Amino acid sequence: MGRVSRARLRLVATVAAVGTFLMLGAPVVATGTPSPNAPLAPVARTPTSSPAGAGSLRAMLALAPDVLAGPNRPTGQVAMYADQAAQLAAVGVAAPQSSSDAAGVARWTRATQWLTLPSPVGDHALIPDWRQTFGFDVFQISQSLQVGDPPNQITFLRGHFNANEVQGALTRDGYKRLDEAGVIVFSLRANATVDLTSKVGQLALASMNNAALLPDGTLVAASTLSNVRAVIAVAQGKAASLAQRVDIGALLGALATKLASAIIVPGSALRLNPAAAVVTSGPGTAAAAIATQVQALGKLPPVTLGLIGVTPGGPLPPASGGTPAPVPMGAGSARDVIALVMATQGAAEQAVPVIERRLATATSPVTQRPYNDLFSHSVVRAVPGKPVVLVELTPSSSTLPGIVVSMLFQRDLLFVAW
Repeated sequence: MGRVSRARLRLVATVAAVGTFLMLGAPVVATGTPSPNAPLAPVARTPTSSPAGAGSLRAMLALAPDVLAGPNRPTGQVAMYADQAAQLAAVGVAAPQSSSDAAGVARWTRATQWLTLPSPVGDHALIPDWRQTFGFDVFQISQSLQVGDPPNQITFLRGHFNANEVQGALTRDGYKRLDEAGVIVFSLRANATVDLTSKVGQLALASMNNAALLPDGTLVAASTLSNVRAVIAVAQGKAASLAQRVDIGALLGALATKLASAIIVPGSALRLNPAAAVVTSGPGTAAAAIATQVQALGKLPPVTLGLIGVTPGGPLPPASGGTPAPVPMGAGSARDVIALVMATQGAAEQAVPVIERRLATATSPVTQRPYNDLFSHSVVRAVPGKPVVLVELTPSSSTLPGIVVSMLFQRDLLFVAW
């Protein structure tokens, strides 16, 4: 199974977040108080990312409040990231100008199939009403980050957005322009109420009730007005960001390569759960027996935080069945990446031979294929000076990149389960 289903990703991602579109970079008057009627810059453009620059996973996490602190700590995903610009550049595909470009949309879909694009915009890329309602579409996005569980999700988008188009669309939809701590905020509702009689509710449930542009052009959508205020506090240096956490810092410090897509999950998402594997695999499988076999190959120390991702590149999925299609000459081959944060560096070193044995000899309970058949090459190592294990996987010729993301949702990553 080499394909990541966006519909499946959305089950985990969220369809119940509330959006408050903020305009964080609006002009201010001499006293420092924002002018509610001041015009926005006509175009907000954010550049594509460099490994550690703007738009990178680290930079995007630096915009997000620490969702792992406080009463609404996520139990599903901590963060979901995609660098659409890096992936498209790696495989030589341009984003279409609109959903009416059928051939361009088909190429874009194949090139971005395994990216964890944020819900709900990633789900509605081909619906013209989306851009008419919100003033932007998925093809304009270069990088994205979504943090937290619904209804406490916050979405950050970087790309090529026309601020006047966004502002005009939100105004027509009935959003109110507010001043929050010196920041102009567009809010439809302060809470996570869903109005299915409105176009906003029909397309996005509550996830676009509120939305925003930071000074660098990053578009922000938050589930509630309180979440918007949390973003503002981070932007103004009054609250800690997710990137400032010690465990997130260890995770990011272990990654030396650019990522096209990644999901950060609590360690509990990687706990060995034979019952869940049986349900995912369907009747008649021996998932529980396989899980027992995996444990017999050695027990992993507890994982506190995990990252499941993929680097930019191909091969791309075929147009209709068959073997994955090659990418243009000079394009890189994508690799799957897993990083695990553990309690100590010693625990990380202890985990390395266990993961190696499982990859070499264990079988997937979902596909019933040996893991070493899904991946032609693997490198497992403890990162020097950090409590982190890094697993780099090269998909086999019959496996598409990004398979580890779908394996996460199917409880099929038994080789890193603890």
